[in-house]
Amino acid sequence: MAQQGNGELALRWAHPSPGNGLFYVTGGPLNLQAFGRGKLEFELLVESWGSNTQGLAIKLESTGQGCHSNDYRIGRPQAGVWTHFSLPMTEVLANPTPCFRLDQLSAPFDLLPIWGDQSGVALRLRKVAFRQ
Repeated sequence: MAQQGNGELALRWAHPSPGNGLFYVTGGPLNLQAFGRGKLEFELLVESWGSNTQGLAIKLESTGQGCHSNDYRIGRPQAGVWTHFSLPMTEVLANPTPCFRLDQLSAPFDLLPIWGDQSGVALRLRKVAFRQ
């Protein structure tokens, strides 16, 4: 990961398949209950899909072992152009693990190529925001 001077993050998954990894923002615990019916917005630019055929996913994690939302698949946006996402939090948060708590977030934004299909993915991320 490298931060660009313009506020973008450059992310690369270089592990050979089935290498796995994810990018996440940590802190907290953070209380985002006020955004539970809002939207998660961000923009990304895929520079390379590498060998990936299944696309990307996001999730949120709360304190505790294995406490997270489901991997929410965002598809496989076109490479080479910025794509804006505005995702309903009610969908992103559907079917979490039983211990997940929106008022105790330890990683409020995880981004990953689908597990087992990550080799060679390169992208840029910017403007991550939760909106009410």
